[in-house]
Amino acid sequence: MRSDRIIFGLSVLLLGTFLCEHLTVAIAQDDGVSINQITRWIDGLMLQKQALQHGAWFRLFTWPFIHDLHWSHFIPNFLIILFSGLISKSIPWKHTVFVMVSSWIGSTLLFCILAPQNDAMMGSSIWVYGILGMHWSFRNTTLNHSERKSIRLIWAWLGLIIVAFSLFQTSNISRWVHVLSYLCGAFPWGKIEMKKIQYQNIPKSKNKRNIPIDLIEKKIKSSGWDSLSKDERDIWFENEKQ
Repeated sequence: MRSDRIIFGLSVLLLGTFLCEHLTVAIAQDDGVSINQITRWIDGLMLQKQALQHGAWFRLFTWPFIHDLHWSHFIPNFLIILFSGLISKSIPWKHTVFVMVSSWIGSTLLFCILAPQNDAMMGSSIWVYGILGMHWSFRNTTLNHSERKSIRLIWAWLGLIIVAFSLFQTSNISRWVHVLSYLCGAFPWGKIEMKKIQYQNIPKSKNKRNIPIDLIEKKIKSSGWDSLSKDERDIWFENEKQ
């Protein structure tokens, strides 16, 4: 499993959902259904506190996939997610899944806590900002030597500009949802992943405790022999005997 495939799959799913919306509108209009009735049907899938209180729990799962019928709402979200997927190959897929799920859950909770009763929210912008934040986190991280880090760096800065711009262009609750989603992705996953790789590449002595001998030697040089624990001393002696 790879991050680029997960994000590309998400973009295809969003495109399919949006086309289904328009197909439904076209069929309904041919059957004589008014545009107001169609709009109310789409509105019935959005996130709204009042609707949740009346038992419409399915809205918790439908709202990120629904966009209004204007292409200007859907196309920017779709293109950003699609391009982000193209440069996400080397990002660990677990980070991508976590960012997508946490931004979804976090945004839903934030909306339910802060939004007025009659406010509604829909759209995939939570994933747009979460994925942009993830690229900021991995902007200086090279996990694949064939990858062009410069493209991700440019994209990361562009994402930061988009977030800053949205603070002045969206409603009060939407801007904080966007910021929360961005922060879910901007957590320093890249540094954590690099440290994990560096630790795995450190030569390790053959001992049951599996403590790297290089770290023990560095500790001796920096803090002296007395700073070692009993296990670390035993490992050092075992290494000297080999």
